[in-house]
Amino acid sequence: MATYNSNLIVAGGGQATPSVVPGTTRPVLGTIVIPAGVTIALNDTMPLFYMAAGSAGHIISYWLDSPALDSGATLTMSMLDSTTPTPTTFFSAVTGFRAGAIITSATTARASVGSAVNYVAPNLIFLRAAAAAGANVGASPVTIYFEFDITRD
Repeated sequence: MATYNSNLIVAGGGQATPSVVPGTTRPVLGTIVIPAGVTIALNDTMPLFYMAAGSAGHIISYWLDSPALDSGATLTMSMLDSTTPTPTTFFSAVTGFRAGAIITSATTARASVGSAVNYVAPNLIFLRAAAAAGANVGASPVTIYFEFDITRD
């Protein structure tokens, strides 16, 4: 299992926790670079950022712009948080990462965004391969771009 950290995780020494003043909304923007020639394996993870601790934090929307990560036809990706014992699943086994797509909160069940989830402790938001890729990402590195809009009560 490999881990491909976002620029926010790398810059924050593993604890990229954006601060948001209660009653406000803030965009969290970042990237994940997948090196050339990598074939994404089952359970490879891509940590995006940590939701901050304090008053209840909420993810109110997001988008991920992914290039083709699999020139084959088997890769699926899920997005989760690190809530224990039961993580929140924002989406499960999405195929759009194969050929490239923009994945948005519009396809997320309401039970995983907005007022449905309150983050009061630091919580990692991450992507995980639900099924391995059938081929590598190609001869050049590829970049996943993302934005999350977060707010606090």
